Amino acid sequence: MDTELEDAYSTEHETLVEKADCASACVIAFAGGMTRTVQPRTALGIHQFSGGDRDIGESQAQVAVVVLSSYFKEMGIERAMLDKASLTPASSMHWVTDLEAKRYRIDNSAENLSPWQISPTLEGEAILKVDQDVSFGRSLSLELSVSNGKAHLVATTRLQKAAIRPDRVSQFPVNEHAEIQICSQTLCVNRRSTVAWSRQESSESVNFRSVLELTLGELQSLSNAQLLTITDGFPKPTSDVSLSSQLSVAGFAPGVALLLRQR
Repeated sequence: MDTELEDAYSTEHETLVEKADCASACVIAFAGGMTRTVQPRTALGIHQFSGGDRDIGESQAQVAVVVLSSYFKEMGIERAMLDKASLTPASSMHWVTDLEAKRYRIDNSAENLSPWQISPTLEGEAILKVDQDVSFGRSLSLELSVSNGKAHLVATTRLQKAAIRPDRVSQFPVNEHAEIQICSQTLCVNRRSTVAWSRQESSESVNFRSVLELTLGELQSLSNAQLLTITDGFPKPTSDVSLSSQLSVAGFAPGVALLLRQR
């Protein structure tokens, strides 16, 4: 078990790692908590199984995969994390990102997520909206509507001038088309925006807006989500201006149902 822990604790029902590297077998132990919290400045590392100085063989590796698959299923962790580990050589390490930790449900702690709400337009049509804080000084706004047999998503990233330095704001890929991925626990929808990122500025914030389309079938499938995330594919050096975040599912399913009824 590979660990470098400054602060970690476990109770009968909860596991938490804080300011730590938890890798290899440590992640398997961490998965045993009913409530699992991965704090900031914490890294979870996964890779293929190995027998230390000896090769455990393909047969034993397959047995280990079956056993861990059953264990992860019992603990509510997505099989995709085990698949990612199996594709990472034992001599290497895949460090799980914050979004992956949520998507895989290795981190299943609750966050203060804003619910989706229906808002009427001036024309009397419904729009499904959510405004979500991503981090200090950074938030996102999403607006979903349905027309002409398609779902339209307007995505806006808001960067507060008092919190985000101008040199960081300038790194935003304005005038480029967004590469957005929206994922539930079972489905990921990847879309290139139909409208490139545009910049709008107010006295308090700099806002970047883009528009993309989804099929009604994709929207219907996403409405069954128990976990919902959005990512914009920004490289790590610009992740501090990204809208990538976990989203609430509260109000999402009934809101989508209403949109689909009015199409």
